Amino acid sequence: MEKEKVVIDGRIFEKYISEDCIIKRVKELALQIRSDYADSNPVFVVIANGAMPFATDLILHTNIESEYHCVKASSYYNNMESSCEVELFMPLPDLTGRDVLIVEDIVDSGYTMQALLKKMREYHPNSVEIVTLFSKPEARKVEVNPKYIGFVVKSIFIVGYGLDFAQKGRYLKDIYILAEE
Repeated sequence: MEKEKVVIDGRIFEKYISEDCIIKRVKELALQIRSDYADSNPVFVVIANGAMPFATDLILHTNIESEYHCVKASSYYNNMESSCEVELFMPLPDLTGRDVLIVEDIVDSGYTMQALLKKMREYHPNSVEIVTLFSKPEARKVEVNPKYIGFVVKSIFIVGYGLDFAQKGRYLKDIYILAEE
């Protein structure tokens, strides 16, 4: 059976992970977070734009008293490769003594997350943990250890469910990988 394919910006991508599988895993992460933070009123710090679909589903399924704030963090200098340069835009409230969960779509090189964790310490939270839908340990350039991981994937390019290719494909409900040509 041939895999479902989409064309984005002239490139062919094939389905890799279905929406049903993603939602099932998001619900499992939400249950774990609800158990761990039920009494703490955590703050979800959502990395826009890519993590928005994941964060929305995660927070709704976590179903505990919490806050969420969006920040913009960027470390991409072209469509498919991460750079060492990280730019952060962080209008955050006082996080002193709060439990913070950074919600990211994907942790690959680790540069963005490393910079964000360093910046987060300036806010004096009680704790900071990383929640990521995808982790690419093979792509790590710096040590970053997410506590909550949806899927571990190889060092392949993925798109959909918030992840983009040249700002396109975020709307896809499934995850796609670049088809071998």
